[in-house]
Amino acid sequence: MVPKRGMALVREKLKQVPGIRSTYYLSMVVAQMAADRWRKPASFDEIFRATPDPWQSGSEAERERFALTLSMLRASGEDTFDTAVELGCAEGIFTEMLAPLCTRLLALDFSRVALDRAQQRLTHFPGVTFQRWDMRRQPLPGPFDLVAAMGVVTSLNRPVDVRRVLEMIVRAMKPGGFLIFSDVRQSKVFEDAWWGRFMLRGGEQIRRLFTRHRELELLSSADTPSHVFALFRRSLHSAPRETRHPR
Repeated sequence: MVPKRGMALVREKLKQVPGIRSTYYLSMVVAQMAADRWRKPASFDEIFRATPDPWQSGSEAERERFALTLSMLRASGEDTFDTAVELGCAEGIFTEMLAPLCTRLLALDFSRVALDRAQQRLTHFPGVTFQRWDMRRQPLPGPFDLVAAMGVVTSLNRPVDVRRVLEMIVRAMKPGGFLIFSDVRQSKVFEDAWWGRFMLRGGEQIRRLFTRHRELELLSSADTPSHVFALFRRSLHSAPRETRHPR
């Protein structure tokens, strides 16, 4: 019987073989799709109950990421956004930075625990409102001058959900409205494999999907070793679709 340490070494060696490595990562993606571990709010509530700021949004690296995001928004030419929505606000750390750029900002999150903390953090911003939102099952209210999707789309493990949420985001944007997008990178295998375009795992593949949308114009993009960024504008000739606010 091969010891566990020996089996781990064998797996690592096999992962270095190009074809086998790609197949190995594809099997991981299929397993993640089947599990869809983030589909229930309890998954996130447990994380936020365990520790404040579980995503380390207050770290220097995250602060640099937020600064880059804000600089891209300022380069859009807009001084303020009248109506804005943030998808996945978590505990409101980035919300607090975004709020001064918005007249009205709706902050949405899946976790009630995170929303309660975000509300406490932003009591000094009366223009910010909070609602619990399930992007798999609830419509996105709108239309908005700005949609911020920071590190949230990649929590969708199923390509059909990613594509549906993309369409929902576009429909929630006013013609001429903006989308600021950022998400975490995955292994280069995910980004370069032939199946990556279909499985839509990781920020780079999701950014490419947004870029291909016929109603979105890519205004600017940026990359760090850990994240991808993009600023889009919706075509002025698009017709906005009114949607109801989630209850």
